[in-house]
Amino acid sequence: MATLVKITRETRILLKILAIVGSVMFILYLTVNGATLFKKIFFPTPLPPPEEKFGKLPIVSFPSQNITRIEYRINTVNKTLPASPDRMKVYKTREFPPILGALQDVRDKLKKLDYKLFEKRISDTKSSWTNSNGETITYDIYRNNFQIKSNFIANPPLKVYEQTAKKDEISRFIFSFLANVGIDTSDIDTNLTTVKYFKLSSGTLIPVDNQFEAQVARVDLFQNDLSENGLQLKMYYPNNNQSIMYFYLANVDGIQRIIEAGFTHNVVDKNMVTTYPIKITQQAFDDLQAGKAFVFLDNPGSKSLDLIEVFLGYYFSDDETQSYTVPIYVFKGNGFTAYVNAVPDTSIGN
Repeated sequence: MATLVKITRETRILLKILAIVGSVMFILYLTVNGATLFKKIFFPTPLPPPEEKFGKLPIVSFPSQNITRIEYRINTVNKTLPASPDRMKVYKTREFPPILGALQDVRDKLKKLDYKLFEKRISDTKSSWTNSNGETITYDIYRNNFQIKSNFIANPPLKVYEQTAKKDEISRFIFSFLANVGIDTSDIDTNLTTVKYFKLSSGTLIPVDNQFEAQVARVDLFQNDLSENGLQLKMYYPNNNQSIMYFYLANVDGIQRIIEAGFTHNVVDKNMVTTYPIKITQQAFDDLQAGKAFVFLDNPGSKSLDLIEVFLGYYFSDDETQSYTVPIYVFKGNGFTAYVNAVPDTSIGN
């Protein structure tokens, strides 16, 4: 009996000791983790600086403009400029080294599309061919960029049908053409494709509301957004709502024809990426106020405009040799859209 009492007493003592030790350990755990949490909240470890692995970025200039100085008033929802990250990803564009037999490969593919007349060498990388309708394609045999020209708009055939094809039919026609010349369109978002309609009048294209009264359609293709820190960042081009990948189509004798096109396809290489610092929003807005921006105006005579939205994106010029994506601020308001280079001058070369 005595032994049982002794065992019970010792067990209780042991449990008390374990409880005390456990409490001390728990308090230590809370203390250490609380201190760590406190440090993270109030004294966070700063991020390492942007990598800038590509060195000084080459200058990519916006097209020149002659715009009178405009005053921009901040009229966002909360009447302030939004906060911005301190860096953005910069991607290199895909390089296209010379390939043996590239010219013959392009020649064979274009021949199947009726571009087989009057072959002419333009440069080491470009050649041109003409089809039986008089449309001439100038093709970069390495980059797979091209332009198509004709005198169709200035001197159209006597019988040009109304452009009755719907957007999805026109889109399929364009993507079929690109596939036939071997162009990878996996980075093009078909949901962003736009189609606008025109009628011909004295060598001029007049916009119309729908395909039933149109004779010519313009198709613009846009690249996929790039994801960054939960944001979807769009690609922007020199002509605001128009792309540097566009086609004009006409329906002649019931057959769709590409009468004009410009296809500059800067392909993002997602394996070649690094980070660069960007200006704070206020700095970018100061650049906008100082006229250091590429501005699209609904009314060219505007003197004062309200700023409604600010967001980030990437800019692609129509320069075929652009070697990286250009981070930009996009300012939008009533009657204007403006692009401002987001990368500070300290990270850009001469």
